[in-house]
Amino acid sequence: MTGLTKQFSLLATKYMLVGATSAIIDIGLLAVLVEYAHIPLMPAATLSFLVAVGNGFLLNKRWTFRDRSKRLARQYTKFFLTGLVGLALNVSLLALFVYGFNLWYLLAKIFVTGIVFFWNFTINRFWTFRDYTIPRPERTAPPTKEVSVVIPAYNEEREISPVVMSAVRYLRERWANAEIIVVDDGSTDTTAEQLRSLILTYPMVRAITHDQNRGKGASVRDGVHATRGALILFMDADGSTPIESFDAFVPYLGKTADIVIGSRYLKESSIIRKQPWCRVLLGRIGNLIIQLVLLENIKDTQCGFKAFTHESAHALFRKSAINRWGFDTEILTLAQYMGYTIKEIPIQWHDSVTRKSRLRPIKDAHRTLRDLICIKYNILAKRYH
Repeated sequence: MTGLTKQFSLLATKYMLVGATSAIIDIGLLAVLVEYAHIPLMPAATLSFLVAVGNGFLLNKRWTFRDRSKRLARQYTKFFLTGLVGLALNVSLLALFVYGFNLWYLLAKIFVTGIVFFWNFTINRFWTFRDYTIPRPERTAPPTKEVSVVIPAYNEEREISPVVMSAVRYLRERWANAEIIVVDDGSTDTTAEQLRSLILTYPMVRAITHDQNRGKGASVRDGVHATRGALILFMDADGSTPIESFDAFVPYLGKTADIVIGSRYLKESSIIRKQPWCRVLLGRIGNLIIQLVLLENIKDTQCGFKAFTHESAHALFRKSAINRWGFDTEILTLAQYMGYTIKEIPIQWHDSVTRKSRLRPIKDAHRTLRDLICIKYNILAKRYH
């Protein structure tokens, strides 16, 4: 017997024992609830079934498959859905064998039990409890500055100068050794000219220029690669969140969290000027889809105010591949699978008065959905490894 066969046999045996334990709990608890607690049959059966499913989930996670993922809600949902499909298979196949093939019901039950067991075990082994952990890359060179601020910019002639100057004032007041990196993503207005003037005036400001527009994700990635700060913040060029909000991030970074992200959807957040209702609606729908497909417990993935430790920023952006709007989701998804701790906190936020909206509902929705599919495929295919 090969090592792989032995491993499979051991897992199958454990899975079978867990199933037997869950069956005993289901039947035993049902009897207790009906006979002694005098609970009606159907509510009692529902409760005993849920307890049995929970027992099966925990034992299989900790004992059978030794899974260490913290994504409990997503895994339990998968486990529960697998069980429901197994139940449907059980009933339908039993009816087929007995009424369609005139097979003795006990013999049919044996066959069906074997088929359903194979279904449940296989799906839980390769879907529910599959190890999607992404290894972290080797450490980069140690930081030489305290803070780096990355600002991606595309045709931001109305906003770029006041936002950069505000960041300069903030950093000078609070940090002895900081830098600002502005990434001009192929602007066709006066953004580049203003940047040249800012660089001459403020030595802490540097610029990276793209010959053509490559997308916000590509801009932030190039900016992060060039950073040397122990703490790294990227913020939008329209100043929707004032840089002073970074004060609330610092106590967490490198202490209780590797990544701290601003959220507009926490009740404590201060939204001074809201986005148009269509953008809010699209954002909420998009975030719901993101949580169902990729991320757990993140209320606002798209807010353009996120901070990282030096190690987490460089590790994540070295693996990222999405160049446009889906890059935020990709980075946070990678962070969860690589074991980095994410902290979401409320912020002050206002929609820009002067900035022209670049929202294109149909095209942007299609592009975002495409990015989500791409991220999910890359995870399943282990392309981030």
